Amino acid sequence: QFKRRDYTAGQMLRRPSFWMAFLFLTFLAATGSSVISFAKDLALAVGSPEALAVTLVGILSVCNGLGRILAGALFDLIGRRKTMLLANILTICASGITLLAVTIGSLPLCILGLCLSGMSYGTNPTITAAFTSSFFGMKHFSTNMALMTFTVMGGSLIATVSNKVLELTGGYPATFAMLLGLTVVALILNIFIRKP
Repeated sequence: QFKRRDYTAGQMLRRPSFWMAFLFLTFLAATGSSVISFAKDLALAVGSPEALAVTLVGILSVCNGLGRILAGALFDLIGRRKTMLLANILTICASGITLLAVTIGSLPLCILGLCLSGMSYGTNPTITAAFTSSFFGMKHFSTNMALMTFTVMGGSLIATVSNKVLELTGGYPATFAMLLGLTVVALILNIFIRKP
């Protein structure tokens, strides 16, 4: 039986579970950050009209908000472990569908991929807060949460790498293959996260 206790930031940083969760959330955030950074151009690359491409950027944001609500509801309904697993699977699907879309030039698949990417990215803030409180307690939550939110910075750095890969290869397939690989690594990390 897991006994809840409150961890200081220093104690939290010494736990393998923190670092596995940190990398897990960073890799999931990377997909959302990357897609947001080139959503319009991505849509145009698969034949979207300009007006639709602009609209899709807005839809991506709406899906982001829906992802936050969905993750919160799932966390309360089915618990941390299953919610993190479903968020991970959602991100794998988002990357895989978008990779397929850019490989075959399918606008409908691209739209689906963008929506799923927005939703999966939206699960991150909710999971970050819920995970931090459930694993490391509420007494030092503000400091611990501040440290855990550095996953967003990690995701942004990987988004920069994604753009560099895009620039070097001249197309999106290599970028999304890389992101898909990161989401699979995230899944492996996710499986091995244990209570501290």
